Amino acid sequence: DDDVERSILDLKRESGRMSRLTDDLLTLARSEAPGGLAIQCRPVNLSDVAKDVVRTVLASGSEPELSIEGDDEVMVSGDRDRLEQVRLILCDNARRYTPADGSIVLRITQEKSAARFSVTDTGVGISPEDQQRIFTRFFRADASRERASGGTGLGLAIAKAIVSAHGGEIEVRSELGAGSTFTVVLPAGGCVERQP
Repeated sequence: DDDVERSILDLKRESGRMSRLTDDLLTLARSEAPGGLAIQCRPVNLSDVAKDVVRTVLASGSEPELSIEGDDEVMVSGDRDRLEQVRLILCDNARRYTPADGSIVLRITQEKSAARFSVTDTGVGISPEDQQRIFTRFFRADASRERASGGTGLGLAIAKAIVSAHGGEIEVRSELGAGSTFTVVLPAGGCVERQP
């Protein structure tokens, strides 16, 4: 019975991983199709998105410490669900590479012609060579990570595709042993609505 139960759990875990991989590949394929990734351009308060993301992340565990800093109301025109997906991807990566006693800070700021949000962690950091490749499909900075960790190696490529669809840019600054900061800049008027 124990062997059967373990086998069923393994099958469920693998099925979930394959489902996530399929969804991720579809998102990337749509982003490269003529017309690009389907997005809606509606008013979005990035501060509210950050609060929702923190609630979602904390529901799966309270470590490392997670906090929000910056402006209370940062408005952009964009697809709320897609922008939340970017935040979740960045927070998930930060949690994977930050020790339990570390911290993750979400920052949101309004600028004259753009909105800016970032995710900063006190994790292991990324080497300068890997920083050039982390937005590439299936690339993992830590080659020792196994599939069991749940990642598909597509998260940052998807985040970049979503940000690009909003006319924005995503960049990383990192130092080995000192953590990383992923920053997204969304220019005013950068969102162009695309239907599926």
